Amino acid sequence: MVMMKNQLIKAFQRGEEWAFRKVYEQFFSPLCIYAVKYVRDASEAQDIVQDVFAALWLQHDNFNNYYTIRSFLYISVRNRSLNLLKKNSLTTEKMIRVQQNSLSEAQESEMVIETEVERRGAADRVPAGADPLHGGQVLPGDRRTAPYSHQHGEEPPHTGCEEAA
Repeated sequence: MVMMKNQLIKAFQRGEEWAFRKVYEQFFSPLCIYAVKYVRDASEAQDIVQDVFAALWLQHDNFNNYYTIRSFLYISVRNRSLNLLKKNSLTTEKMIRVQQNSLSEAQESEMVIETEVERRGAADRVPAGADPLHGGQVLPGDRRTAPYSHQHGEEPPHTGCEEAA
């Protein structure tokens, strides 16, 4: 068995496909199971493991024993899984912030609409000839009181201020 592993490693270092295929067949499924424990998605786990094997193949001449290959594979799968989780977490946080900002904008729009409705409603309740700056009162001697008296066939209401003038 040790002799076989040594032959496999030597062939792997030389870049022989059969040796890579053996390593792939031995580790692919266990690495996928390992990755799923992190990412909770079989498809994502397979993508991660395939990427790790591509990286392993590119560095095939750097591995001088079975344990360095195994360590590289498991550590790489763990790191890539954690990186994916971090990326997804940041994306999720960003989406949450965008949603919160959208809610804030919606709430702000709602407040603007409510304020406008209240303003228009208050304007509809102010009688003709009333001065909005003085609480909607009709001021004596104001030219705007004339339409009131002519429309109703009577004199404008007296406030008691006319005698003082």
